[in-house]
Formats: sequence, structure tokens, C-alpha cells
Amino acid sequence: MRATWRFSGSTLDQLDQLTTSAAGPIVNRSGTISKSGANLTRSYTCGSTDSTPSTMTYDSKMVGGFQTVRVQSGTLRLTLEKRP
Repeated sequence: MRATWRFSGSTLDQLDQLTTSAAGPIVNRSGTISKSGANLTRSYTCGSTDSTPSTMTYDSKMVGGFQTVRVQSGTLRLTLEKRP
């Protein structure tokens, strides 16, 4: 499983390969993202048949000198690190 998310203001570009049973297809999606308290809400505008908006919880902190965002939706948890 792997994912890359790029945030720019309220825009989200997302590249995922999240099939858990085997190496699945790479999916490129884009949309908007907003935050309210400990929640992020995604609304896809391109590349996804997932129902949106989709809300997930998150937290953000420094870990080992890197900005880290942990996102959770149901039983799926992603840990994203900011790249220099």
C-alpha cells in the first residue's frame, strides 16, 4: 500500500495504490480538502468513483524532524511525511 498526497491551499492531488490483497492499480485523483477541528473532508472532482465528500480524522506533528500527518478513516490509517 502506498499513497502520495500533495496539498496546495484547499486543493488535493492524490496518487494511491491502496489495494490490500495484492498490488492494485495506481489511481490518480484530485479534488478539494477542508479542515474543521480534527477532521479533514475530501471532495473529489476528478479520477474517483468514491462517494464524496468523505470525512476522516487527522493529527499533525513533528516526528524525527519531519512534519507528519496521520489520517484515519474507518480501519484505514495513513501516515504522510512532508518532503523537503
